[in-house]
Amino acid sequence: MLETRAPLPPGWILEAEGLRVRALEPAPAFELRADAVALQAACAALGLAAPAPCGSAQAGGRAVLWLGPDALLLLGEPAAPDFETARLGAALAGRAHALVETTGAEAALELEGSAAADLLSCAVMLDLDAGAFPAGACARTLFGKAPALLWRPESARFVLRTPRSCARYALGLLKAGAAGL
Repeated sequence: MLETRAPLPPGWILEAEGLRVRALEPAPAFELRADAVALQAACAALGLAAPAPCGSAQAGGRAVLWLGPDALLLLGEPAAPDFETARLGAALAGRAHALVETTGAEAALELEGSAAADLLSCAVMLDLDAGAFPAGACARTLFGKAPALLWRPESARFVLRTPRSCARYALGLLKAGAAGL
C-alpha cells in the first residue's frame, strides 16, 4: 500500500476551536549515538546545550532531543539541508559514535492550541499535564499502535514524529479524536 507511505502534504490539515494540526515540511534529522562526552561535543558544535533526560534544547531553528542516555535526535530547519554536518564531523572526529541521517524516515505533525494536549490524550498513554510533561519535554511512546516521539517545544505546541509509513494512521487517529472533543 504505497499510499500509506506517501508523505503528508505540508500545511494545516485540521482546525477547530483551540486546535490546529499541520504536517511539517521535512527537515534535516540525525540520530546520534555516543557516550556523554561526544554527545556534549556535538551539542556544543551546534550551539546548543545538551538536553536533560526526557528534555530538549533549541535555538535558531535547531533542536536537540534526548532519546536516551547515549542517544540524541538532532533537528534542523527545512531551509538548511546541510545542518552543520561539517561542524558535527569535526566535533565527533576521533570519538566513537554513530550518526545516522533519518530525514526521510519520519513524518512530523504539529499540534497547537489549548486543546492540543486533550487531542493527543486520545491515543497516547502519557500524562500531558504541563506539570508532568512541561515545555521542552520529549518521550518515545506509542500513538495508538504506532511508534512515536512526542515533543512539547512550547506549552501550547506539540510535535508528534512517527515513521512515515504510520503518518496517515496517526492523522486518522487525530481526526477521530478531534471529532470527540
